[in-house]
Amino acid sequence: MSNYFSALESELNFSKTIFRIATSFVSIEDSYTIVNKALEELGKACNAGRSYLFVFNEDQKTMNNIYEWCKNEVTPEIENLQNLPLDTFPWWMTKLLNGEVIDIKDVEELPYSAKAEKEILQMQGIRSVLVLPLYISDKLSGFIGIDNVKDLGTWEKRSLEYLRVASNIIGSALSREKLQKEKEKMIQELGQIHKMEAIGHLAAGLAHEINTPIQFINDNTVFIKKVFESFQKITESLEISAQECEKKPLKEIKQLFEEIPHAINDTLDGVSRISNIVNAMKEFASHNSKSKTSTDLNKTINNVITISQNEWKYRAEIEKEFDSSIKNFRCYPDEMNQLMLALLINAAQSIAEKNLNNQSVKGKITITTKKHLDYIEIRIKDTGTGIPEHIKHKIFDPFFTTREIGKGMGQGLTTAYAIVVDKHEGNITFETEENKGTTFIIQLPIID
Repeated sequence: MSNYFSALESELNFSKTIFRIATSFVSIEDSYTIVNKALEELGKACNAGRSYLFVFNEDQKTMNNIYEWCKNEVTPEIENLQNLPLDTFPWWMTKLLNGEVIDIKDVEELPYSAKAEKEILQMQGIRSVLVLPLYISDKLSGFIGIDNVKDLGTWEKRSLEYLRVASNIIGSALSREKLQKEKEKMIQELGQIHKMEAIGHLAAGLAHEINTPIQFINDNTVFIKKVFESFQKITESLEISAQECEKKPLKEIKQLFEEIPHAINDTLDGVSRISNIVNAMKEFASHNSKSKTSTDLNKTINNVITISQNEWKYRAEIEKEFDSSIKNFRCYPDEMNQLMLALLINAAQSIAEKNLNNQSVKGKITITTKKHLDYIEIRIKDTGTGIPEHIKHKIFDPFFTTREIGKGMGQGLTTAYAIVVDKHEGNITFETEENKGTTFIIQLPIID
């Protein structure tokens, strides 16, 4: 009976330990702390002196001890076990590649073929070892192990079970973390691609927008030059005949004095327009912060409206309803630029499609910002084609587009979704009615 209760207690302790290890990986936000805690649970359950995790580096030629737990009286070795060449341990690596358990009951009795392994284990004072391969995303990526610096002998069968379960749990958790990092990297790369696409797409329009004021600056400068030439001729006329001055030069002088202020004002207006466009483009292109910064959201939207004028001004009027209380909103400014540009261009293109057969008709884009208690809301409403029922579910899918070839890569709304949901932990939805228009609704949490 005592053996029965002892076995039952052992089974219960095993289940509790595995449960604690498994539940610790529900969140992978702080993998360093979580894995170290799991190794501590593993080491204590197996009565080991040390438990650890080794991971192969990307070059698949070296490995690092990235996690380690030690009993109080055991010396940590993690700092001494970095960038170890894999080919230095052929016996060890062969077993791992074959998916074998490495169960060393006595380091002193290792065969000659494990000479390198024996030396490094002895240097750490290790007497017995139990190791299992670690798989991340179904690929051999390292190993998990326990050892003792005091005791020899056979590891309990339960220790191997602990190690096997822990290896599966930790491998799965690190696989999830790897996939998340790859997803974030892909989102970042897609965002950069979309940004470069947007800048390239805007370049021709910006050239046109800048060229127009430059043209009348040039025309006015030529006019002013001619005015001074006229003044020279008038001066010469005054010297020749005061009587002629009364008939012609004075009339010309009066006319020039009426025209010169208009030319100067037009020139100053052109300079101002160029300055606004250049400054807006500078703001759009220069932000590359990897952390959230305090941003004037209304100003950001205004800048995007300015640099994208050539995309919408022939198709729509823009109406702004900004909440002036939104001043210092913490966000990723570069991504916010991309978000607004994607949605603004999308609205303009939708209106252009609707009015394709009557291009003299302009639509309307209304951009609204509003501060709520714990979130900022942005609405971009257009009077375009609306979204058909059968494609509503996939408008945020990568590379999905209803535009013809050459009208974009189908990444605008995908990028918008990634920026709002993945990057800012917000929400993006839409309200739409075919042939009447669409309103995209973005809600971004306010984080102090």
